[in-house]
Amino acid sequence: MKFLLDYFIQKLLMMATKFSYADIRQKLIYISNVLHRTQSQEKYISNADKWRCAPDDYRMYRNNIDCHEVFPNIIVGNAFAALSKSFLKDIGVTHVLNCALNQFLNEVHLNEDYYRDTNIRFKGFELDDICSENITRCFEEANNFIDDCLRNGGKILIHCLAGVSRSATITIAYLMMRHAMTLEEAIKEVKQNRRICPNEGFLRQLVELDLMLNQQRHP
Repeated sequence: MKFLLDYFIQKLLMMATKFSYADIRQKLIYISNVLHRTQSQEKYISNADKWRCAPDDYRMYRNNIDCHEVFPNIIVGNAFAALSKSFLKDIGVTHVLNCALNQFLNEVHLNEDYYRDTNIRFKGFELDDICSENITRCFEEANNFIDDCLRNGGKILIHCLAGVSRSATITIAYLMMRHAMTLEEAIKEVKQNRRICPNEGFLRQLVELDLMLNQQRHP
């Protein structure tokens, strides 16, 4: 696994050097416009009045839970959605991917121990929501975890703190790498169901990924 991850990162960095600053900057400006121009038709994963669960964690978090299904069986949301185990059970979540694990800033202290009394499988990445963070290093491992979930008929919650930057970036990269979407297509796919706002550093890394994938598909 580590070999594949290292190989992907090296490949991305090597390919990225082939693109000029002007190419990347022009694409970044275009993608930023797409991101802010695309309208979000949010449909909440479940209406509070229809939730069948009403235990303690539901009452504690129900007013703050914010998550949406952005692709079949892929849910992007905030930390409160991940905190409510009864809510996750109610909507059929089998896997949780925490993109803000144990960080000093914007931290979400959720790990595999939190879900030990459930059947939920967990994976977490230590990622800061700052422009200098290298989120690319998590793409392949995240993709494999998502693949494992969907291949076995599961449903995954991908979350960070607010559910708009780190988790959105991981989801967009998955759609690009596993479903052959362009960056523009992936952003529109996600944003038609949820408001998202990856930071500029993450957008730049997605732009570089988009250029690399496009070059591979159209040599």
